Amino acid sequence: MPKVYDVAIIGSGPAGSTCAYYLSKAGLQNAILQKGKSVGEPLQCAEGLIRKALLEEWELPLSDKALVSYIDKALIVSPGNIKANVSFPRGGLMLDRRQFDKELANEAVKKGSTLYLDFQATRIEKIDNLWHIYSKDNKLVKSRALIGADGVGSFTGRYLKIIPPLKPEQVHTCFQVIAENVSLERNRIELYLNPEIAPGGYIWVFPKGDSKANIGLGCHRSVWNIRDRTLEKRLMQFIAQRYNDCRITGKIRGITPAVEKFPMMVDDGVIIVGDAAHVTDPFSGGGTHNALRTGHLAAKWLTRAFNERNLSKEFLDGYRREWIERREFVHKLLYKTSTWLRESDDKELDKLVEITQDLFGNISLNELKIPYVLKKVLIHHPVYALKSAGIFLNKK
Repeated sequence: MPKVYDVAIIGSGPAGSTCAYYLSKAGLQNAILQKGKSVGEPLQCAEGLIRKALLEEWELPLSDKALVSYIDKALIVSPGNIKANVSFPRGGLMLDRRQFDKELANEAVKKGSTLYLDFQATRIEKIDNLWHIYSKDNKLVKSRALIGADGVGSFTGRYLKIIPPLKPEQVHTCFQVIAENVSLERNRIELYLNPEIAPGGYIWVFPKGDSKANIGLGCHRSVWNIRDRTLEKRLMQFIAQRYNDCRITGKIRGITPAVEKFPMMVDDGVIIVGDAAHVTDPFSGGGTHNALRTGHLAAKWLTRAFNERNLSKEFLDGYRREWIERREFVHKLLYKTSTWLRESDDKELDKLVEITQDLFGNISLNELKIPYVLKKVLIHHPVYALKSAGIFLNKK
């Protein structure tokens, strides 16, 4: 007879493994169900991470293999080649995501989690108050509670009808290459606002050390016409202009959610976390930081639920409510920023980068205060401030 776990976690990415680690630390028996034959595959990430999120949500140090470098600054380039340099000492990290995911999962296993590889969930049933999760080859795992940590288009969320399918206007479509022989500053990322190549989004160049880089672009689906040019053709046009001598060693395609409002995220005995819960940054498309946060938060609420013997939807909704309390304002602000970016023309983007340089040229982002920003923009760029305010205050 299969063992009954307290919690089964579908997905071994940062959200799933973080949740597993803290559940094991709390004494709850859990199983991580990984679809592939190894953790960290396939890679679908630009591999950047906000350092603050890691420090807050993960209590163990990363190995030198997982942490490629610290990111101290960003170069932002407008359509008219206006440049802004933004400083944020050690505010960002560049990861080896495959190694990072493996280390998180390994630490969870050390704490007591069980890792099942090559377990692609294809059916979920609730029988006698236990979850029965079946794999494609009919393996079975039973649990009292369930975590859906299986990424964008989550099987768990769809199968249990908790997470609605994404609409075309709720998606960023992305394409990235892994490149060698790229001349970059090791601790600086580069971001290019170029609607002609990346409509409704931006191009990123993230250094990976030893003249390697992740070069990619994301376009909002509502303003990108695939019949015009594929994302790959668009990115290759950019690379030909700036990094013609680089050698491409890999290609990655994917989508990221860009929703305005968080979905339900819970049901009786179930919590959805990470990209599966659509908590991805709707502006940047980054998801690792919120994967860590929701994984940790879900473990906290499941621990409470087991202690109080209450796995009801009403009780577990405390997870969703706490997430909204912590992140809804920032999430909506980022969504409005993404909307503003899509609706701006080249001149407005040039002005944005000019203002960014004015604001950040002589001060670190770590030292910046919102009153300073508002005062400076209103005094020196009042027309721009009023136009932008109109978009941010729009209730639609």
